[in-house]
Amino acid sequence: MTEKPESIEVPPNVEVIDLTGLSDSSDSGDDERNSEEKDLESEHGSEGSEIEITLNEETRAQLQTAIATVSETRLRRLLKILVEADVTIEAALTRELVTLKRGTQDVVPRWETCANCDEEYDINTLREDAECIFHPGMPAGQLDKKPLTGSLGIFR
Repeated sequence: MTEKPESIEVPPNVEVIDLTGLSDSSDSGDDERNSEEKDLESEHGSEGSEIEITLNEETRAQLQTAIATVSETRLRRLLKILVEADVTIEAALTRELVTLKRGTQDVVPRWETCANCDEEYDINTLREDAECIFHPGMPAGQLDKKPLTGSLGIFR
């Protein structure tokens, strides 16, 4: 008969370091690691950061800072790994980044960059008369000018 291990209660003010993912030093666990996980690790990367972090105001603020300052390449790789690992994250990012093209129902990226002013815009935002045909609002520097052709977005 196998005994169940006794449950240990950890006080709330104690930082818990999760060592369950670590292998014995005699194991060659590196061979089994995902190559993309290795790519994400830099010389000061995430290999030594297997600690359990409590989410709170301070950690959320630091996460926002990290997101704002991390390289675009690292952020894109991390998003790819998260999408492949969690269907909830995949669904949330799909809702934010993918849409159905009006008229064709083709699945396309939701965000594009305006060829006129380099502003990013949602391709499915409905346009009004006298708006830029590329995105809502009049093109930069055109606020005092009248449209030549109404809803075509051509300005003089």
